[in-house]
Amino acid sequence: MLDLVTAIFLTLLGSAIYHLIPAALVRLRMAYVAAVSFAIVLAYHPLAALGALAMGVLAWCLLLAGRRWQPMAKFGPFVLILVLAAFSVRNLEISTSPFDSTLVQFGMSFYVLRLYLALRVALQRREQVSLEEMLAIALFYPIFAAGPICAREAFSQSANAARPLHQNYTAGLLRIGLGVLALYFATGVLDEVLAGFMLDADGVTDWAAMGAGTSYAVMLLKFMRLYADFAGYTQIAIGLGLFYGFDVPENFRYPFLATNIQKFWQRWHLSLSRFITNQIYLPLMLSLRRPRLSMFLAFCLVGLWHQVTPQYFLWGVGHGAMLAAYMTFSRSRLYAKMNETINARLVTAASWLFTMSAVSFLSTFANEPSWKQSLNFTLSLVGAGAGP
Repeated sequence: MLDLVTAIFLTLLGSAIYHLIPAALVRLRMAYVAAVSFAIVLAYHPLAALGALAMGVLAWCLLLAGRRWQPMAKFGPFVLILVLAAFSVRNLEISTSPFDSTLVQFGMSFYVLRLYLALRVALQRREQVSLEEMLAIALFYPIFAAGPICAREAFSQSANAARPLHQNYTAGLLRIGLGVLALYFATGVLDEVLAGFMLDADGVTDWAAMGAGTSYAVMLLKFMRLYADFAGYTQIAIGLGLFYGFDVPENFRYPFLATNIQKFWQRWHLSLSRFITNQIYLPLMLSLRRPRLSMFLAFCLVGLWHQVTPQYFLWGVGHGAMLAAYMTFSRSRLYAKMNETINARLVTAASWLFTMSAVSFLSTFANEPSWKQSLNFTLSLVGAGAGP
């Protein structure tokens, strides 16, 4: 959202002032974080900043209403989700943004989930949450555009932490260094490699001109680039958060080592995985008493949370179906017999290859700029393109 040098400078300056505020004055600290974050996001995108401000105020009002009215305590948090859904369907354009084309993609889908978690937990535990804290949760600029999805504890606990400042700054700089390597060096190398493959006049991947083998290689490279970009951004966000003493959660745990789809989601986008499990899957499970169906429906919803498009809906269907199938297959006699009769390393290697291929396919399919491009990609992968 900001260029890296500017982000580091503003964070060093802003965090230095933040630490001059006595730790006991938590509300003042949160007000300061909210104000600085609002100013930065406002300078970059006024509509995005105003939207986050409005949602933070709405979450706080829902909290006040939930303390006085029991139905609001139960259903109030879903008001935030309904607002997000309304904007997602409306697909409000922000034509001035070089980062994303819609308000939902530019941060809203992440800060709404952060506010939802803060509101729901506060209502369940009957905790006090100030307006300043709600606004800080919504607006904190290092994680504004693309997460991770933080619980309230990432802000409130660390605001009173006794961890030495030099440890936060040292760890923060290390994280930023790792992020720079991934976000700039790794993605740059992958961009150079991808540039060697066929592009049409608009610079879009020309899937129709590729053979199956080339399409498969490009698919894997695109997924690797997505990971390097997202993981690099997350490392920088964690590092910038540490300057303030905030514990922005980890988002990745070596996902390319996952040997099945279940382990993949235990390593990929961890903050979203926790949200899916705790806020969608488990409530569905308690209601439906059908774990596989609950998992499938949860991922269908998460696909639409990413974007309300056919491609992302099918992305959710694909991940949900694979997880439901794995839940069934891993408990079957065939699975047990296969592990007994086939070399374990061979089974692991085959499972790893299938998992990486499947998640790379779904990612590339979902992130193509149009339905036609996604279809051309799929056809080229099965050898129906014009290439050799």
